[in-house]
Amino acid sequence: MYAPILDQFRRGQVAPSRQDEEAGLRIHIVKVQTLVSFARIEVGLVLIALALVVGYQLLSGKINMDGLLLEKTATGVGGYSPARLQLLLLTLVAAFYFISEVVTSIHNGAPQFLMFPKNGYSC
Repeated sequence: MYAPILDQFRRGQVAPSRQDEEAGLRIHIVKVQTLVSFARIEVGLVLIALALVVGYQLLSGKINMDGLLLEKTATGVGGYSPARLQLLLLTLVAAFYFISEVVTSIHNGAPQFLMFPKNGYSC
């Protein structure tokens, strides 16, 4: 509908009116929104596929979890290490917190973790 007018404008044959500019802007916004929606779906599918692959490899034994929570001493492998369990749990909590922040900020608009230069200083 607006494509002939936009093509003429791009070639410099027609001076744009306000309605033409608004129509072009609406078309551009719809294309960008479609691209953003596709990117969100694609990233979600990639993350799900990655989680499935890692989960499968954990369950099939290709990722070795033996000794993950055991202390390593100079004489070999020692007993159970509470410090290792604490570090593992802290890492998992931090990872899930970061993922939840990213997901909520994406659903609310622009990701807030990418907005730090706006509020910070500029070199």
